[in-house]
Amino acid sequence: MSLHPLEKKFLEAFPAERRASWPIVIAVSGGSDSVALFHLVRRTHPSTAGPLVLVHVNHQLRGAESEEDARFCEELARETGVAFRLFVCPVKAEDTPGLGLEAAARRSRYHALREAAEHVGARYVLTGHTANDQAETILYRVFRGTGLRGLCGIPRSRPFGPAALVRPLLGIHREELLQYLRDHNWNYRSDRTNESTDFARNCIRHVILPEAVRGVHPAAVKGVLRVGLNAQEAWAFLETAVNDAISACLVSQSPTEVVIRRDTLTCRHPFLVQQMVLELWRQQRWPLRKLTRQHLVQLADLVRQGSPTSCQHFPGGVEIHVSGNHLILTRPAGHQTPANQLDDGEDDVFGDVD
Repeated sequence: MSLHPLEKKFLEAFPAERRASWPIVIAVSGGSDSVALFHLVRRTHPSTAGPLVLVHVNHQLRGAESEEDARFCEELARETGVAFRLFVCPVKAEDTPGLGLEAAARRSRYHALREAAEHVGARYVLTGHTANDQAETILYRVFRGTGLRGLCGIPRSRPFGPAALVRPLLGIHREELLQYLRDHNWNYRSDRTNESTDFARNCIRHVILPEAVRGVHPAAVKGVLRVGLNAQEAWAFLETAVNDAISACLVSQSPTEVVIRRDTLTCRHPFLVQQMVLELWRQQRWPLRKLTRQHLVQLADLVRQGSPTSCQHFPGGVEIHVSGNHLILTRPAGHQTPANQLDDGEDDVFGDVD
């Protein structure tokens, strides 16, 4: 079988030799991006590699259309001889206060995908996020006032329980995938809600980015992607510096308390101190949603200038005390972070895994 040019490009992002004998879960919504991903994986998959599992998550958000999406995905799996797993995970707006319907559905999908991966013993879970999704996500975060980490965009891969969540299409544009599907006369489902500009991602996709291409620069999408790549390099450098700072100052760490030495940080740049405390906050899985830049500035000031008896309260029930040369961050065991306040950096990722 001769390979399509896009299949050769795909193999550079997800080489056949990486697949070994482990099962691979492919998230398929029925939309063009995820269907193209499914065919790319299927057609480049070595006969000696592990089995493929097509997973579809039905949130029942679009009535009969949602049911048709599920039937389409099941038929796609049957026609190609691939295992199929369906998850029915209803999501309602009234059940997701403070999180939003899209973000709640996204969390529900990832939970289902992780369950599927654990059930079949998969090494990889693949999703159909594209270069366009990357640009849209970065722009959305810019409008919300993101920091350097947010500018990095969607990670190409990340730990996902015992497996890895991999986005092998991040270097491929949506039009390339559509042309691939046209070249083979493969069908896919269309979601009419993706056309409504009432949703932030659709407004960016159908209004803001096209206007930027027409009126600002013809390579606007590539420009946004380049910002993301630059941010990834800068973040990798900063991450090393943050870990070095933690190693130098950390006295003790438990589920409810972190103690750090102040004298090792007073000569460091306030931004590095802020990022170090933020990383410790993440490690503790303390709630991030209400932690603002101003809170981080306060934290850095406490490290550098706090009086020997300073005590301040922060979001999520976290208290920070200055005790001589030590800064003590505590959160009593009785405090439990609500699911809608945990942050894995994925709640504002756009893409075809619906």
